[in-house]
Amino acid sequence: MTGRFLGILTGLVLATAGFAEVVSNDADGFVVKHEVQVENDAPTAFRLFADEVGQWWSAAHTFSGDASNLSIDSTCFCETWDDNRVEHLRVVHSAPGNLLRMKGGLGPLQALAVVGSMDVRFSAIESGGTAVSLTYAVVGQGLEDWAPAVDQVLAEQMAGFDHHATTGRN
Repeated sequence: MTGRFLGILTGLVLATAGFAEVVSNDADGFVVKHEVQVENDAPTAFRLFADEVGQWWSAAHTFSGDASNLSIDSTCFCETWDDNRVEHLRVVHSAPGNLLRMKGGLGPLQALAVVGSMDVRFSAIESGGTAVSLTYAVVGQGLEDWAPAVDQVLAEQMAGFDHHATTGRN
């Protein structure tokens, strides 16, 4: 009984802390959306998201196996180690404290003929803090099976960001 109660309570806490959704999904593309609410103001949340990506992104979803090799600057969400460089996404619009827009295919999507656009929006919320909303839209052919996996990976990353923004730890 206690385990069931804790499971329900955890579900309620997660439901109020943010949301995740596959907005659309078919053979020609998909859209996934994730949102978390953090206690930081929007400029700080943006800085934590971009400047400290290597501290909250999961190492399991890197090419090098080490998230500290990740960086987001004004042009690139990149991973660099030894003589290797991977451009995960190209930054096309950076408005610190408001919007980070990037283009490209994450991970295995890089090898497919797809176009992806990721918007990360930072919006002040009435109760204080910031809503951080990530929307990733990908178009191409044969994508009907990709949305659940991409959704799961991005959910893990947003949970990592939320944890880092809340605790200051990885």
